[in-house]
Amino acid sequence: MSAPFDMDALPEPLRHGLLLGGVGRVHLAGLAQAALADPVQVRLGLDLLLAAWEAAPLDGALAGTILGLDSRVRFVPPPLRPCIEALARRWRPARQEEDRLAALAGARRHDKLLAWLLDGLRGRPDNLFWRRHALDLALFLGDRQAQDQALDGPWPPELEPVQTRLAGDVAFQRGDFDQAACLYARSLALRPGAERLARCLWTGGKHERATELWRGALARAPWNVNLLLCVHDALSGLDRPAAPLEDVTVCLYSFNNARELDATLAALLAGPLDGVRVLALDNGSTDHTGQVLEAWTGRAPQALEAIRLPVNVGAPAARNWLLEHPKVREAAYVAFLDDDAIPPASWRGLFGQAVRAQPRAGVWGCKVADQACPARIQHADINPVAGAAGQA
Repeated sequence: MSAPFDMDALPEPLRHGLLLGGVGRVHLAGLAQAALADPVQVRLGLDLLLAAWEAAPLDGALAGTILGLDSRVRFVPPPLRPCIEALARRWRPARQEEDRLAALAGARRHDKLLAWLLDGLRGRPDNLFWRRHALDLALFLGDRQAQDQALDGPWPPELEPVQTRLAGDVAFQRGDFDQAACLYARSLALRPGAERLARCLWTGGKHERATELWRGALARAPWNVNLLLCVHDALSGLDRPAAPLEDVTVCLYSFNNARELDATLAALLAGPLDGVRVLALDNGSTDHTGQVLEAWTGRAPQALEAIRLPVNVGAPAARNWLLEHPKVREAAYVAFLDDDAIPPASWRGLFGQAVRAQPRAGVWGCKVADQACPARIQHADINPVAGAAGQA
């Protein structure tokens, strides 16, 4: 029996990195590199490197690195070795193609980049460089047609677990959790398959089986703090709304963003307004923002107060202006909201759950997702990281 994983026994930089997060190819690969530099942490480093590949299982460059290490220290599970070998053989990017990929991505020319990648996939389907980047971008954009094109066509038979896992990711992004569960159940050799199967089953009310899968997933990746926290919140009910908070003042400011502001206020003021006050500051707008605020003030005069500034004082000053308002100073809780955000109907209950979970905190945050593609996270949290000596 192996010893329990002890996060506190790790060197400080590695421990801090794992506490910041246990997901993401780039993050995990960086942690793996740090761990492999320490003879005591080599096994952990190899496991983190494998997890980095599992996070992006069409990354042929990473597959080649893993095979090089595996030839010296066997650590790749036997069911995955043929898969990684087949991927490395079929990964043939040219320097010119990598440069163009970087240039188009850096310029954020997503439509042109996607068309180029799909064209490359059609012309050279045996080179997994094209499939990997086409599918990554299609998932990022939430482009269903492009996702189907990137998944379509012949795959090397050794990559069946990867193909099935990625098809599960597509179904999961589309909200088809039953289909995603069927696909993830066929790709359990990759750890994310088991984790996401558990999430699908939990969403479908199959809590006992989901809990069993989560326990197994944590045993296979005890360093994955993201998974640990997700399981904790699900089992304790912290991922569901509690009783709505009372005495909340919502603050937002806007400049020449009338259409989005109107949609934000519509969502914010659609639910019960008992115990909620809204302060909306027009930061010197020259469009129809004033008319939008006037209309909503007429519909909800007890809940909404509009403040008009003759000039744009900037975002920091607008926040400070709102913070000095008597209703803010008197409120038990203050919620700042962007003028283009659509809060869910359960936002007060979710806010209340966060407060009850961490009553000693002074600030609570939330996940911000893209409205057009909810699977794309725009903001989750902020973790200050100390730089090396001499860095700002």
